Amino acid sequence: FVETLENPRPRPAIKTVCYVTAIGFLQVHGLILVFVILGALYISKVILVRDSFRKSLGPMMLCFGLFVGLNLFWIIRYALAGGGIANNMTPGELDFFAARPPLDVLSLRGFWLSEPYMDISDLIPPWWLLFFPLLFLAVYGLAVLIESRQHRWLGLGLAIAAVLGLFMAAGPGSPLTQPAFSAVWENVPAFRVLRDAHKFVALLALGYAYLGAFGLQSVSEA
Repeated sequence: FVETLENPRPRPAIKTVCYVTAIGFLQVHGLILVFVILGALYISKVILVRDSFRKSLGPMMLCFGLFVGLNLFWIIRYALAGGGIANNMTPGELDFFAARPPLDVLSLRGFWLSEPYMDISDLIPPWWLLFFPLLFLAVYGLAVLIESRQHRWLGLGLAIAAVLGLFMAAGPGSPLTQPAFSAVWENVPAFRVLRDAHKFVALLALGYAYLGAFGLQSVSEA
C-alpha cells in the first residue's frame, strides 16, 4: 500500500487488494484493523503531500473496485443478514472483555484473560526497564520521520494508527475513553465483532515495530 501511494501504478494496487482480501479470509477482525492502518496512512499522505490526492485517485478507485468485486459474495450476504449475532451483543460484554488496567495497554499488556497466564511482571519485577527502551526508540523514530520531509506522512500515519489502537484497546476499561467507545458500539453494529477490544493492541504493536526499528537504525547511524 505504501508503494501504491509513493508510485501510483496498478501493479502495487492489485497486490494490496490481494493481501487485504487474504487477511479478511484468515481473520475478519484483521480486516477491520488493516482498514484502520490503510486509512491512517492515506489520510496523512493526502494532508501532508501536495497533489497526492489527484495522483492516487486512480489507484485508490482500482483498489476499491477490485476489493468489492473479490469480496462481493460475503458483502451481499452480510448486508442481507442485517448484522446477525452482532445485534444481540449487550453493552455488558464491553466491561467483561475490557483490558485492565488500561495503562498496561501501553506496554502491550492488560489482556482480559491474563490471569490464567504468566505475565512478564511475574518473571521480571522491573519489567518496565525492558519496555522503556522500546518506547523511547519508537518515539525517537517518529521524531526522525517527522523531521524527514519525504517520510513525514508515513511516520504520522503509523503514529495515528498506533494512538487509535491504544485508545480503542483501553476504551471499555477507562472512564476517559469508555463513552466514545460505547457510542461507536451502540451506533455501528459491525463494530461489535471487536468486543474484545484488546485486539486493537495489534495497531500499537505495529507502531512500535516500525517506528522502533527506524529509531534503532537512526541511533546506530548517528
